[in-house]
Amino acid sequence: MTWRDSWPGDPEFDDEVSVAIKPSAVRDCGVVESYAEEHGEVVQFTSVEAAREELTRHRTSAELSLQRVAPNDPAEVEWYLVSLGQHGYSADERGPPDEGWTFDPTANQYGAFGEALFTATPHGTRPLKQFVHRDLGIDDALRVRVDSSPPVVSNDAGTWHPDVAAAVRLRWGPDVQRYLFEVKTGTGELERTQEATMREHARSQARDRVVHVVADIAGLPEEYSVEFHAVG
Repeated sequence: MTWRDSWPGDPEFDDEVSVAIKPSAVRDCGVVESYAEEHGEVVQFTSVEAAREELTRHRTSAELSLQRVAPNDPAEVEWYLVSLGQHGYSADERGPPDEGWTFDPTANQYGAFGEALFTATPHGTRPLKQFVHRDLGIDDALRVRVDSSPPVVSNDAGTWHPDVAAAVRLRWGPDVQRYLFEVKTGTGELERTQEATMREHARSQARDRVVHVVADIAGLPEEYSVEFHAVG
């Protein structure tokens, strides 16, 4: 009898588990690739359901699955995250290219649509500029400098990759504020470690204003909406 058979209750919900992210999941899903770069190839979760919620429920063209490690597998983990393959047609199965091909957007592509609302110009888009004016309460003309690849933030709570940074200054003066934005398209949910790291950075680094942005692009191309939530 293995420890899984003798464990009281339902091990899928009662026990902390470790999950190894397999190369197939990294290869087929850009979100998983980014996740593995940030958190490592072996990740601990409070339960299998928590792991499934965080790892497999992405908008992606890959079918992701958690598979229990076989009893005779020497791996020091309980579960694997694997890809069961890509959805959709292969290139050979499609019609002529000049007739047009239709694709489902991956999670990375979907997220990039929302980020583009803030990075389309290096001097700040309308949502960004209007938020900065309202947040700072300054009527004078402001200058915004956007960085679409800001440095990684690391602290005791974890590691966070901000989507956008913006340095703001008066027309002729020095910078008066720097903003770090995490842009979520659609659901707007932050990952557990993201939120903890963002809060810790906001608490310890007074020079940075940390903001969680939720972008709703369902109305494009006619309209879109954004929500700004200060963190910390």
